[in-house]
Amino acid sequence: MQPSPPTGWVQIRIISLEKCPPDFGRRITRAANLQNAVSNREFAAMDPLQHRLATDFALDRRKYVYKSGEPEPRGEEGCSIVEATQALGCAASIHLAVQVKREIGALWANTDLAPYTDIFPSELTTARVWRCVLVMRAVDEELQKLRMTELPRAELVAVHMNRVILHLVFQDSSVKPLNHDNVPDSEIVLAARTAVLPVFKKLIEYLEREHPNDYPAPLSKNLSKCERLAADYRKPVSPKASLATPEQGIFNFPWNESPKNENAG
Repeated sequence: MQPSPPTGWVQIRIISLEKCPPDFGRRITRAANLQNAVSNREFAAMDPLQHRLATDFALDRRKYVYKSGEPEPRGEEGCSIVEATQALGCAASIHLAVQVKREIGALWANTDLAPYTDIFPSELTTARVWRCVLVMRAVDEELQKLRMTELPRAELVAVHMNRVILHLVFQDSSVKPLNHDNVPDSEIVLAARTAVLPVFKKLIEYLEREHPNDYPAPLSKNLSKCERLAADYRKPVSPKASLATPEQGIFNFPWNESPKNENAG
């Protein structure tokens, strides 16, 4: 005689969504889990846009991982919501670049409002996501090389200011015009790699002048300081300037170096 299977009780709650707004079920899920150990990434995973991106990536034979617990794609396999958020945020603004560095999870807290919708607008294409991720990976690779140079605090700047540098590369005059779907990925990636060294040098010069005693780690998460840095970087360079002045901007100093020194590192 077979023993009786164990019995148990499971409590369930059924909520009718009849005559409710389209996103009401998602809002209930979020509200019901505020007391549980559910990360903001899981809330972002409930956004239909993330599912659509994963589907569109699959059509290109790539993976887009947006749920926790799944293996992160590497190289040409695809990318994750983490990489997409970092790359798209840095491409969008210095504010989002700082937030990406400081607390990326906060960007996923509410999928109905900015800053999430600034990074993931409804019209976002997989081509833009992939292109921005490729640029970020290329910039990170170049920064790895620059860590070992003899420039002041090179390693600390490359590690901690990486997302500010990525934002400045995206805004570079040789890179920004190429950031659209009609340009081959290889073209913008090459332009981004080329832009990293001059951006890196100028950033280090700025830090040596304005923040010689500041550790780059907290500085990279200080929005007001990074906004001032980015604003100064955008000021035009005076070709006749021999010294940096407040009007010219702290970044606008001459690099009177020989070609040998320019190519160092």
